[in-house]
Amino acid sequence: MLTALFSLLPLLAQDPAPTIAHGDGVKIGEVTATSAVLWTRLTAHADALDRVDDWNADRPHWRMPGAVGEVRFVCWPAAHPDQRRETAWCAVDADSDFCHQQRLEELSPATRYEFEAQGRHDALRSTFAGSFTTAPTAAAEAALTFVVSTCQDFPRRDDKARGHRIYRSMLTVDPAFFLQTGDTPTPASRTKAGGCASCWRRCPGWW
Repeated sequence: MLTALFSLLPLLAQDPAPTIAHGDGVKIGEVTATSAVLWTRLTAHADALDRVDDWNADRPHWRMPGAVGEVRFVCWPAAHPDQRRETAWCAVDADSDFCHQQRLEELSPATRYEFEAQGRHDALRSTFAGSFTTAPTAAAEAALTFVVSTCQDFPRRDDKARGHRIYRSMLTVDPAFFLQTGDTPTPASRTKAGGCASCWRRCPGWW
């Protein structure tokens, strides 16, 4: 029995299998009647590391290390999934902070779109899905609801595990866009943990 246990120890001590993910989610911005900008960052993990509130300069908390690879977006009208469009693969590395920003053009006004961010590196693959609705034309009259915030203070979040509750409340009113007038957490720190990622994947914003 002991022999079998010791034989397993080298396997248990091995590092976890490498992964890539979109740990900071996707941000949708500058949506017009015919275009939108999508932003994502390729990360080495799906969730932040060192999820503790006590910051240490030698080991910063809520870290989201980036990952080398390639990123692209796939987008389609929600009512017509057969009309999928793919952007070209774009390489990301430390020089770009592992980020990629893509403008989608020739979209239809007042139309809901689904999208998927895709990442790859060697045999590794990652995806992150979301949606947005384009603006109506300048000549159209349409009622809309939007939400506004200023800065957010991460240490004071009212849900330690899931982040600021306000982001979940914002989504209940189905806002057309999110106007953030304050600071945004840096991609490598606490965006997902603060509750932003679930909001940004469905709500276009201006930043």
